Amino acid sequence: MLFDPFLGKKPPPPKKPPFSPAAVAGALLSLLPIGSIAAIFFGVAGLRQTRLGTMRGRALALSAVGLGGLLTVGYAVGTTVLVMRELETQNAKATREDERWAAKQREREAEERAKREAEAEAQKSATPLKAPALPNPQGTVPQRTQTTTVGAIPVVEMGVSEPSLSAAILREVETAKKENREVMLMLGRAGCGPCDGVMSSLKDPLMQDALATTRLVRVDIEVFGEDLKRLNYPTARMPGFFLVRSDAMPRDGIDGGEWGDDIAQNIAPVLKPFSRGVFKRRKREWKPLPMSGTFL
Repeated sequence: MLFDPFLGKKPPPPKKPPFSPAAVAGALLSLLPIGSIAAIFFGVAGLRQTRLGTMRGRALALSAVGLGGLLTVGYAVGTTVLVMRELETQNAKATREDERWAAKQREREAEERAKREAEAEAQKSATPLKAPALPNPQGTVPQRTQTTTVGAIPVVEMGVSEPSLSAAILREVETAKKENREVMLMLGRAGCGPCDGVMSSLKDPLMQDALATTRLVRVDIEVFGEDLKRLNYPTARMPGFFLVRSDAMPRDGIDGGEWGDDIAQNIAPVLKPFSRGVFKRRKREWKPLPMSGTFL
């Protein structure tokens, strides 16, 4: 005779199926800021595991998919808004920098006009002032290319009679190589006060040290404007300084907006690292144009 242990008692309830590991993992990941996308994939896996009823946690899997999707969209929108705000901030900063540079340029031009007017008045009533012993300090362009030396710095004045500016630049590059120097083009024009300020400071020991490895080649933008345009040299900001590629086109450039007053103490700390190709922290970044040119 067999004894029934459940005689007169309710049978024990069936064992509950275990929770889906994927559903649990998806639910936990959906609560983390960086786990929203992973929560979606774990939630989908949890739905598959609970589809046959052998595992529990279908509600957790659904919540992981839903919450993970919402958070992913939210993070994407938030990131887009932050990026757009950062771009707006950078554009506003660049605009303010342009305005400051333009104001500084206007101030320099006003000072130069006042200086010229004062000199003109002085010439009417006194002996004309003697010009400083610098190569064409007022920007006068010679008929033929001239080379002078200021201290130990060779200064080349590109002459009007040059048949090809690119050929003349490459000629100076070859000469500079023989001297173990680097050609630096300086773009300016007659009446450019900041340009004259740079030339007046060349005799200073700080500038002599800064340009010790440089052959300075001055090019007038009014005489050689079309040639400079074909070679992709920007001429909107003066004075402009450029290092030269092997095809006579610019490979790096800065302008006088990188320093304050046009004195050696301000100019030399900029031109020295620039002439040696190590000038990194600058107010205006040099970027090549996407197509055929370059800009500053």
